[in-house]
Amino acid sequence: MKMKIETGLFDHMVLQRNRKNVSDAIFSGSTTINGDVFARVTRGGKVVEGWKRRLVGTVADGTVKGRLHGIPTGGPYDIELFVCKPEGGQR
Repeated sequence: MKMKIETGLFDHMVLQRNRKNVSDAIFSGSTTINGDVFARVTRGGKVVEGWKRRLVGTVADGTVKGRLHGIPTGGPYDIELFVCKPEGGQR
C-alpha cells in the first residue's frame, strides 16, 4: 500500500522548530488502508532515540492525518511513515 502525503511534508524539507527547539509539523494525505500511522526517524542509518516506531497519526476512510512532534535538531534525517492496521498487521 502506498501512502500519499499531500500537505505538510515533502522530500528534502527543512522542518521548522517550535520554542522548545523541536519539530512540530502537521501533515495529511491519503491511502487505501485504515489504521495508525507510525514514523521511524534515522540519521546516518541509525535510529534516532525514541523514533524507532512512534505513533504520529491515524488513517480513517482513506484520509491520513498526523503530526511529527519532537524530532530533535541535528539532521539531516530520513523519515519513514507507515500504516499498521489496529490488530497489528503492518502494511
